[in-house]
Amino acid sequence: MSKFCFKCGTPVNDGEKFCPKCGTNLGVSTSPQIQPNTNSTNINNNNSDNNKMKIIIAIVIVVVIVVGSGLGYFLYQKHEKDTQVNTNTNTLVETAKATDDTYQQQKQDDENLKKLMIY
Repeated sequence: MSKFCFKCGTPVNDGEKFCPKCGTNLGVSTSPQIQPNTNSTNINNNNSDNNKMKIIIAIVIVVVIVVGSGLGYFLYQKHEKDTQVNTNTNTLVETAKATDDTYQQQKQDDENLKKLMIY
């Protein structure tokens, strides 16, 4: 008796295929066997797929940043142009008012001068 049942620990004679106490097959172990993965192409394919996905994600991020920056610059330039147009319009309106005020004052002065000349 040099062997023992790996399930119940009962001594087993050499050559026996089953445990006399619990009936466990002594030729087959119930502990899980780790099978080596001989299919290395699956690992390489998975790594390759992961690398491709990372590259695609990086490209998408770069495109989003470039498009967002371009849109931001466009909107900024439009805002600056609108601000300049508003400033120019306000300046023109103020100039027109000042010119009109000057014209009205000159007209009044002319009328006053005519009155003085008549008397």
